[in-house]
Amino acid sequence: MPGGVDSTDLKILSVLLRNARTPYSQIARMLNLGESTVYMRVRKLIEMGVLRAFTVDVDLSKLGFVVQAFVDIRAEPKRMGDILMQLKNMPWAVEVYEVSSEYPITARIIARDNIDLSEKIDTVARINGVKDIRVRYVLKVISNQVSTEFLAKLLKT
Repeated sequence: MPGGVDSTDLKILSVLLRNARTPYSQIARMLNLGESTVYMRVRKLIEMGVLRAFTVDVDLSKLGFVVQAFVDIRAEPKRMGDILMQLKNMPWAVEVYEVSSEYPITARIIARDNIDLSEKIDTVARINGVKDIRVRYVLKVISNQVSTEFLAKLLKT
C-alpha cells in the first residue's frame, strides 16, 4: 500500500469513518488488536497527514443551505493566487480547487436559496482578475465523503 499505510490502518480508518468518536479500546476489540497498537497506528496516521481531523458530518441542508453550485472561474494568470485566497476566505465557498482547465479555479458554493446563490455568484464575478465564470448547479448529491466502501475496495487491492 502506498505511503506506509497497510490494511490494518485502513481497517482502523474504516471504523473511524463510521464514528470518529469510537474509543480505541472498542476499535481494538473489533479488530482483534491491542489498544496500544490502535493508539500508535492512529498517532502514525495523524503524523503522516492521512488522518487530518476527527470531525462531524454536517447536513448543510438542515441548516438552511439547500442550494449549491460549482463555479468555474477563468482568471488572469497573475491574479490566480489572490483569487484563490479570497475564495478560501469566503465561508460559503466550502471547497476551492485549482484545476487543469481553461477555467482553472473551481469553487463549491452553498446558499440558502437561488437569490442567495445569485448574490454569491455575483460576488465571485466581481473579484479583481476574474475574467469569466461558468456555473454548474447541483441537482442531487449522491455522495460527498470518503466512505467505508471506498476503504473496503482499497483493502482488496
